Amino acid sequence: MDEYFSRRQFEKFKSEVCHRMKSLGNIRFLIEVLESDAIMQYWEAGQRVQSLYLLSVTDYLSRLEEVPLCSRYHEIRCMRIDPPIYSVSEELYCKIMGVPLEREETNYIPEFVSHGIMEGDLFRVC
Repeated sequence: MDEYFSRRQFEKFKSEVCHRMKSLGNIRFLIEVLESDAIMQYWEAGQRVQSLYLLSVTDYLSRLEEVPLCSRYHEIRCMRIDPPIYSVSEELYCKIMGVPLEREETNYIPEFVSHGIMEGDLFRVC
């Protein structure tokens, strides 16, 4: 995770993104993020986690809504956070259930996994 981006900040950022998505709807959210170029702004500011999370959200919503991917972000689509990031709720679940945290990547949304972000249900997170 970025040096100055804590777990608490990550969970807050995710929550804000999800609430915004929920209030706008998938298509309006996609338009807002892409028109604002927030993905590249975060990237250029060195805020890789935020950038890759937003990119994952937009790519996932694009797939759900059958919208072509924005080509502007082609160069950062191959970037990955290492070690992978799991949500606090996922970590707690695994701890309570006695299940290893590194469960099969098939349990997570592919657009997030490709960037090292283990997100299982974007709509439930909100």
